[in-house]
Amino acid sequence: MIPTLAGAFGSTPIFNEATGGTVTTFISGGKNYKRHVFLSGGTFTITRSAIPFIVTVVGGGGGGGAPPDGFGASNGGPGGFYSAPISLTLGAKTVSVGGGGADSGCVRIGGGGCGVGGQGGSSSITGGWTAGGGKGGAGFGCSETAVGTGSPSPAADGGVTARDNAAHGLSTSVGNGGNAAVGPYPGICSTAGLSGAVVVEYETI
Repeated sequence: MIPTLAGAFGSTPIFNEATGGTVTTFISGGKNYKRHVFLSGGTFTITRSAIPFIVTVVGGGGGGGAPPDGFGASNGGPGGFYSAPISLTLGAKTVSVGGGGADSGCVRIGGGGCGVGGQGGSSSITGGWTAGGGKGGAGFGCSETAVGTGSPSPAADGGVTARDNAAHGLSTSVGNGGNAAVGPYPGICSTAGLSGAVVVEYETI
């Protein structure tokens, strides 16, 4: 329910007001909304807080794995994902956006050690959620990197990987893990994970 301010000419709805990030507007269900998108760190400043903000936080994806023998590598895990309404207080909120995990190089024909992707970085906003980074993929028989822990956990934890199939997450995610280097061919290389994001939306005039 939108709060109102009574005046001489009737009641006027009170909406949230804020600045920061890349700002766009959209209509949903006949209502006007404003969206603030952060693809890198920044500051979200709230000058009026009347109703809950819808906050979405996505952690960075893990880097793809490279197999030691050309077979059996896994993609990087997706970054943790959490989205829900939350009441935020007035003032400046620090926004952190996790980067993608590093790639693990190229196919290693005849061995040459494990190609393990880097873990994605965590994303967060002050007073809101923290989404952990995804695991880095690995070749068969190699250990993946750790998964990032989010809050609330396990809902916002980073995604995990399976060594012999595509990445899968503990929760809904944007699937931003890096691709594995697959196939017994020199020169086929893994890719780094993609960065996360923080998005804040709220109803407006």
